Amino acid sequence: MDRIQDNDTRVCKGLNNRPECRVNLIATRKPVAAAYIKYKWVFDRFVELGVFQPADYDVNNTSILGFRLISYIVRHAFRLNDRVMKEANAIIPSYNQRHVTGFHIRISDSISDFKERARFLYRSDIPRFMHCPYVNYSTNEIIFIASDSSFAKEMIKRNVSSTVVYQKRKAVHSGNEIMSGKASMGVYSVLVDIAVFMKCDRIVGTTGSTLTYLAGAFQGSVPYYVGRNTDCYYPHYLNTTKP
Repeated sequence: MDRIQDNDTRVCKGLNNRPECRVNLIATRKPVAAAYIKYKWVFDRFVELGVFQPADYDVNNTSILGFRLISYIVRHAFRLNDRVMKEANAIIPSYNQRHVTGFHIRISDSISDFKERARFLYRSDIPRFMHCPYVNYSTNEIIFIASDSSFAKEMIKRNVSSTVVYQKRKAVHSGNEIMSGKASMGVYSVLVDIAVFMKCDRIVGTTGSTLTYLAGAFQGSVPYYVGRNTDCYYPHYLNTTKP
């Protein structure tokens, strides 16, 4: 990977098509591909690179195109290390011939393991994952759960007939845990979850969650979602803004 120098005139901040710009540097906390893919010249460049076909252009749904672009990048440019993949394989070792559905349940609030103040879902929304119409329990599917809530994991395990698997570690996300040196294990645990999601046939995630979005990108298909007081649905617009 090349180091970018501050005084390199070939590096331009923001999106533009000036011929002298060899690199466009875009800083953001959220996936912003959709904001740029709407520009036809940007889309056409990705057609040239083999990411899209000309018929894919849809100015009315650039969020899906943006997701597909992020998915292309992470699936082609990133590789999780062997230690992460080995642990992911240990979570679902003998289920390769069975369908696997991944649930990402981002609860937060009082039943979160890290008691975050933000609230993505209510406790009453947990059954919406179990009742998602896109999950076919008649095929004896494996259910993998990644969640900040041990309560949610145990609730689903007790109430479905399928085999339910998940990491035994508790999620970490708070400032205190980061300052106490637990952040690296928290990141490692998230990478293991993503590695398992990559093996899933489908993902049902949490509306507004960056991790759901990223897991879907690594897995290669748009996730289904559950929202606050909202049953499982297929999204026509994707974002990572907490509801």
